[in-house]
Amino acid sequence: YKSTTTFTSIKLDQNGNPFAATTTWTSSKPSIGTIATSSGLFTAVSKGTTTITATAGTLSTSTTATVTYNPVLTSISISPLNSGIRFRTKVTFISTTLDQYGETFATTTKWTNSNTTIGTINTSGVFTSKSKNGTTIITGKAGTLSASTTITASRTGAALVALSEQEPVVTTVPAQEPTTAVTPAGGTIIE
Repeated sequence: YKSTTTFTSIKLDQNGNPFAATTTWTSSKPSIGTIATSSGLFTAVSKGTTTITATAGTLSTSTTATVTYNPVLTSISISPLNSGIRFRTKVTFISTTLDQYGETFATTTKWTNSNTTIGTINTSGVFTSKSKNGTTIITGKAGTLSASTTITASRTGAALVALSEQEPVVTTVPAQEPTTAVTPAGGTIIE
């Protein structure tokens, strides 16, 4: 997924000897993977299977290339950041979790609150303030990654800070380099 490999062709004459001829390459589903017409360079685009066809003169042969990947959770961010809330009101925190390719990673975020005298947070990320002034730290954790922000409760309620004015809090881990392999009888690009 999001990697490349090169297909090659072997052309033989009627006696089984190497034969010089130009090979033209095509992919039946460019939305899964594209292939350079002359070089055979295959680029994985999305998960799925496509048929790769090599044509030389009037002859052609085909194989399949299956694009798969194993997503790895590499970052989590949460919002809103550093917000204020009035007593006995609610705010919903949202987490964004991404894989090594920057795509959404489906996982559950576990929410915690550092000071339950200020308020509580449920499993859906909804924080409910109590009748006490103060600040608490909200943490969203997915796998081994976490991101935190603060929320301040007061009788009048501080205005929420505009999200566009804040830098997101992001925790990341290094992405793993993909490995690519193609098998002759039914290509599979795997990570």
